[in-house]
Amino acid sequence: MDGAERIQWLKEHTQLASLSDEALEAIAAAIVEEPLQENRRLVLEDTHPDVLYILKAGHLESYHTSPNGPAKAVSLLPGSIIHLKELLLEQPTERTVITLDDGLLWRITKEQFLELAQQYPEISRTFSRQLAAELNQVTSQLAYEQERQSALRPYVIPKLKRGVIGSSEVAIRLRKQVREAARDRTSVLLTGEAGVGKVNLAALIHFTSAARHESLIRLNCGTLSSSGVELFGRSTPGSGSKLGVLAYLGTGTLVLDHLQDLLPELQAKVIQLLQTGEYRPVSRDGEPMAELQQCEARIILTAERSLDQVNEQLSLEPGQALWSHWIKVPPLRDRKADIKAKAEYHISCFARAEGIPRPRLTPEAAEVLASYDLPGNLPELESLLEQAISQSNGAAELNADLFRSAQQLAVQLDQVASQLAFEQERQTALRPYLVPKVRRGIVGSSRYAVRLRQEIKKAAADRKSVLVFGEPGLGKDNTAALIHFGSRDRHQPMIKINCNTLQASGAELFGRVGGKAGLLEWIGQGTFLLNNIQELPPALLDKILLLLETGTYTPISREGEPTPEPKRSHARIMMVSEKTLPQLERKHCVPHVIKVPPLRVRKADIAAQAEYYISLTCRTKNIARPHVTPEALRRLQGYDFPGNFTELEGLIERAIAQSNGAPELTEEVFWAVSNKTRRFRVNLLNAYPKLRQFLRSDWWPDRINFGFTLGMFAVIVAILMFGPQTRDSNIGLNLFWAWWWPLMLLAFPFVGRLWCSVCPFMIYGELAQKLSLQVFPRELLPWPRQQAEKWGGWFLFGLFTLILLWEELWNLEDTAYLAGCLLLLITAGAVIFSLLFERRFWCRYLCPIGGMNGLFAKLSMTELRAQQGICSATCTTYQCYKGGPEKGEGQESLGCPLYSHPAQLEDNRDCVLCMTCLKACPHRSVEVNLRPPGIELWTTHQPTYAEVALLFLLFGAIFLHRLPEIQNHFGWNLHLEHFGWHAAVSAVALLVPVAIALLAQGLIRVSSRTIKPRPFLELAYAYLPLVLGGSLAHYLRLGLTEAGRVLPITLATFGYSGVNVPIAVAEPAVIAFLQAVTLIASVWLSVILTQKIARQPLVSLLPQHLATIAIGSLLWKLIVS
Repeated sequence: MDGAERIQWLKEHTQLASLSDEALEAIAAAIVEEPLQENRRLVLEDTHPDVLYILKAGHLESYHTSPNGPAKAVSLLPGSIIHLKELLLEQPTERTVITLDDGLLWRITKEQFLELAQQYPEISRTFSRQLAAELNQVTSQLAYEQERQSALRPYVIPKLKRGVIGSSEVAIRLRKQVREAARDRTSVLLTGEAGVGKVNLAALIHFTSAARHESLIRLNCGTLSSSGVELFGRSTPGSGSKLGVLAYLGTGTLVLDHLQDLLPELQAKVIQLLQTGEYRPVSRDGEPMAELQQCEARIILTAERSLDQVNEQLSLEPGQALWSHWIKVPPLRDRKADIKAKAEYHISCFARAEGIPRPRLTPEAAEVLASYDLPGNLPELESLLEQAISQSNGAAELNADLFRSAQQLAVQLDQVASQLAFEQERQTALRPYLVPKVRRGIVGSSRYAVRLRQEIKKAAADRKSVLVFGEPGLGKDNTAALIHFGSRDRHQPMIKINCNTLQASGAELFGRVGGKAGLLEWIGQGTFLLNNIQELPPALLDKILLLLETGTYTPISREGEPTPEPKRSHARIMMVSEKTLPQLERKHCVPHVIKVPPLRVRKADIAAQAEYYISLTCRTKNIARPHVTPEALRRLQGYDFPGNFTELEGLIERAIAQSNGAPELTEEVFWAVSNKTRRFRVNLLNAYPKLRQFLRSDWWPDRINFGFTLGMFAVIVAILMFGPQTRDSNIGLNLFWAWWWPLMLLAFPFVGRLWCSVCPFMIYGELAQKLSLQVFPRELLPWPRQQAEKWGGWFLFGLFTLILLWEELWNLEDTAYLAGCLLLLITAGAVIFSLLFERRFWCRYLCPIGGMNGLFAKLSMTELRAQQGICSATCTTYQCYKGGPEKGEGQESLGCPLYSHPAQLEDNRDCVLCMTCLKACPHRSVEVNLRPPGIELWTTHQPTYAEVALLFLLFGAIFLHRLPEIQNHFGWNLHLEHFGWHAAVSAVALLVPVAIALLAQGLIRVSSRTIKPRPFLELAYAYLPLVLGGSLAHYLRLGLTEAGRVLPITLATFGYSGVNVPIAVAEPAVIAFLQAVTLIASVWLSVILTQKIARQPLVSLLPQHLATIAIGSLLWKLIVS
């Protein structure tokens, strides 16, 4: 091979490829070839090398001997360089190198190589890179080894305790079986009673095998989780994987102790491991299954069962074996001949450990020991010997008497130890579920809090089962704890288990036959709390019902095994649920059922609850305790707290953190408190204090009503009855048609039903009521609410229909005395019903004008409401509703004239804005809010059929008032001069809008196949803006042409000439423009309101939108055109 070929070979096969061609050429020139012979030692460790070797062909083996373990051998292939590091660092070799077969070696003398290294520094740099790579590899190996040692340390068996002691046939057989098992690396099963030394025999097998220098670890099968992640590890995509014991163990030995306690979920995995030597790491739910891994460890199993029982446990077929070696370890009672040797061995070990002279065991003592059965086997024997040595007080001999007394003492100690072990095991089993103490009592003094305390006290007086139910966040488990810790069983344990974590079999509760005991057995006479029982697996519900009914349960048996005998439970059962369970109600098996009321009905307790949480938080953080301002408290009381106590506690903690040590918690720090039904509101009484002052004064509305309206109404009626009878010469008709109607319709979107608070009809009704009670003292009739709610709306609908027909057929617009009769008729209704019933029965249920006002008031941008939280938390008199004497800021009051509580109002229909409640409230709970117009129609509104009928009646009234325009525009002869035809056409006109609306609703139902259409009862209210806008557009002509003639008409009323008196009349184009804008805005508002009410796609509501546009177009033709 020439120089060029050598250079090419060095580049392709050695780590010198990174050197320059010049350096490689120099190295190739210095190479001397040397043939190799098989089985020849080339290098001896710990000697200084004088040659650099490069293996050209053949195979070498490099190894390093160790006094504590086997030599670590590495094979070297062609291209390997030997002594590079040693020559550059001038240090002895670390490993011995021998030849495995014939080959060819390239050699460079030490002097030549060092000269080359000095001439070409890049050789040293190459070595540095090699060294760095080796260092990184060693560092990585060291980190892994540290991680491995840390993972295995809890399970490592560091050394052998003892060999097989004794010379009996049993001992000889055991030694032989151990030797046979130590010869290979196949699986071993060790069976025998507790205490016979099965784990020690497993260690003996390991430490006498060829793998004695590998790790030996022991895992208790009873402590493995159901997934076996400790053993198999976890496979997670990315970098979240976790190695298990099998991966870390490598070629060591794994002892799986207490095989009888292996969970059924793990049995198949262990069988696969024993059969194939493969295992699969655990994967999380939803993640792909991990790949199979090869197990290099040797598996030794120990069981406190017979071989047949182990085979049955693992469901093995007859003749099927998962282990190559089975060793049955006999108990000490079957090895009497070995007891003396074992005793002497332990005496020697104990004396050496304690540093005392070794006492001699007398033959009589040995016979006494041999006479005992020693059910505890080796631990019991060792305990007897240690007690005897302690009682001998350093005597040279251990006689028989010592063991007789020690045996008695041992029996007593065994009993105590057994009790202690049971209690320790019991505590270990119960610890994850223990309820150590009550978190808090029942805070507050409301009637709900008092009743809850009484129910808790009643339930604590006996041991009957309890169901505590209520919304989330109410601390229901704390209520159950109050019952337990307030009972005579308070010193017994109480445990809580979440029902959604229970297995469908219920093994945690009831235990398994021949396996682990269940929690019901461990709890004894304590209290067992089933948390969130509504999430209980359905398969368990019947078993729980049986437990509640009979107090018995059945442990879980394996498939194919006979059903075991039921066991009696002495535990008290409590359950927590977020709702009542029909199954429990039907069975009547729970004597105590306690409903924990939500915080929204315990507003009176919010102040105490807030103070408690503030105190708790401040004590935890060691900060000064702030004070809650009245405004902040009212804000808390005005919120419903859907999360109940949990939400309130979190709110308080955030407020304290946000306040940054301030002495007061103001309403600003409770930023999360907002009621969805109270959003988008501005309280005008807070924004404008002068407004509050005016509305609470005598001016509103009493002085206005009795100082002005009372007399003015009488004057107007007199003018109508006895003055000129046409509208152009009677100021009464002018005020009613040209002023009152347009102004009322304009006012509805702003102030709602405000007119009713100054309405003259009810002023006379109240006056008559008051005077009659003075002249004829009596009890007025209470309201027949049920009949009034059912029929009142239809009564006013019928009365309004008659009024509209009377108005149209008898031309009330231009007949003064008939208009006066209409006013007197409505006033008479108010007076009559005020003489019969208390308060304003007529206004709420029967007045046609009041019904119209209540309907249009729903569109108002203002509302009167009260803060429910303050009313329910702080008010006990309800003066705004019932009436009562002056109290604090509240004035003396007769109560709401419409019997409406402001905190319970859902819309504006039943509030006349008389401000009686505002004046009577001592807590400043009443608010006059600015809000989005008509918001109640898509939030809290409750529709009624009578109200919808009134809506379409008012809608039809627009067409009724425009019968001449209909006749002229369409060219129809409606015979309006004939009363009968006029009446029939009027009735038909009233039905035009409702007919179009019903047709649209029918099309919606026909076209809606995927979405369920909203009821007509709800969607009908979407026409309300168009009804109001159409009515206003109709009356705008009167308002803008005749209202400005008030001065000449007033003079004409009293017989004077109105010539040359100033008037204000709008141009027809201006009137038409305003009417058009009003109609267009009304149509769009109705379309928008339809979408808000229905909350459905635009396409599905298209028929109603087209109906709205169609009616709007008709009104345009009749009013604007």
